[in-house]
Amino acid sequence: MNFAYRIWRKLRHWILHNRLRACRDIVPIISESLDRSLPLHRRVILKLHLFVCTRCVCYLRQLLLMRAALRTKAATTFDEDGDEPSLSAEARERIHRALNKVRL
Repeated sequence: MNFAYRIWRKLRHWILHNRLRACRDIVPIISESLDRSLPLHRRVILKLHLFVCTRCVCYLRQLLLMRAALRTKAATTFDEDGDEPSLSAEARERIHRALNKVRL
């Protein structure tokens, strides 16, 4: 390892452990960032943390991969006509009976 790289690793470690929030505090911000646009201060906190924490970057990549896979799966579940799959009349009746039992 060269000198600059060792200094960079030490600086990243110091920033991560002494100045930024813990990963457990960042996980909800990561999830929120997938749902909606974050306010500026939360975006900055997230970007700084992702800059120094490779584990959270991997976590974000995994979430993005799962979201893409689920969207792909959802897109392929439509019929050829473009309609959503529908339940059979028998399945609808079973659900209707079960809901009526719960309400009573």
